[in-house]
Order: sequence, then C-alpha cells, then structure tokens
Amino acid sequence: MRMRKKKWARPELDSCEYFIKEPMINKGKWIEFFKNSAPIYLELGCGKGNFISKLACKNRDINFIAIDIKDDMLGYARRKIEEEYEGNGIDNVALLAYDIERIRRYI
Repeated sequence: MRMRKKKWARPELDSCEYFIKEPMINKGKWIEFFKNSAPIYLELGCGKGNFISKLACKNRDINFIAIDIKDDMLGYARRKIEEEYEGNGIDNVALLAYDIERIRRYI
C-alpha cells in the first residue's frame, strides 16, 4: 500500500536531535555520536518504528541505527520512539533517511 506524503514528517525530523541528515559525517565516528562504545544494532527498513522503538527503549545499553528511505516512515518512527521513551532522554537511537543499497557509504 502506498503512503501519502506527510507534510509534517520532514520538519519534525529536521528538529529531531537523533535524526542524522548527513551520515557521512559520522562514518567511523559513531562512538562520538552516541558518546559511548556500546554495540551498534542496525535496522534496515525500519518503517513506522514499531520494532525499533520498543527494542531500543528496553535495551538502553545498546545503540541503534534505524534506516528507511522515506521521510514519512521515519516521521512515524520518531513519534513512536518519543512515545515509548515517555520523555526520558533518547541517547541510544539514530534515524537515517537513505537508500539501504548505499549503506556501506554511511556505516
């Protein structure tokens, strides 16, 4: 099913601390982004964030990078993550809007 464009998604992502606009900046420096040396789990095609939001919140000792090609999906994922964390600091999640076929360039 095709999702209609969500005009609110990109502005919300642009104001999100853990949305990475230019992942090349973090290539090889994810420890600096997360400010710890915990393992990094990668979710390719995170969709609306149902899985990543619950997993990341329950495993605060693991860092998570969630990638989807659509801003609209990542907008929903950001909202799910915020909801799951209930106002607690989100320091173990990064969201990226990129084509996973080019993943080696960013990680």
